Amino acid sequence: MSHKITTVTIPIPYKSAGSVIRQHQVSFDVYKIDGHYSLRPHLDPMERQIANLPEELKFEMRDGKPVSLRGKLDGNFHVIQDAVEVLQAQNQLV
Repeated sequence: MSHKITTVTIPIPYKSAGSVIRQHQVSFDVYKIDGHYSLRPHLDPMERQIANLPEELKFEMRDGKPVSLRGKLDGNFHVIQDAVEVLQAQNQLV
């Protein structure tokens, strides 16, 4: 069973021409699903590719810290960490 908790907006690095990296504000819907959380970016498939984001980022909280369900080599873990900071500031994590 899943339910939407909130929407958060965080800066995401985009690589543009000449390998210049710029921060873009991206909104994510946050869901709680069977004991873990899901972040789903408000981006179309082309924008997700440019931002190097999957359709969904899954994580759980362990001892008050986020842990990616993709494992320790999750290249998008920084996104999870940034989203968790916002969620904790809003008291949205249970």
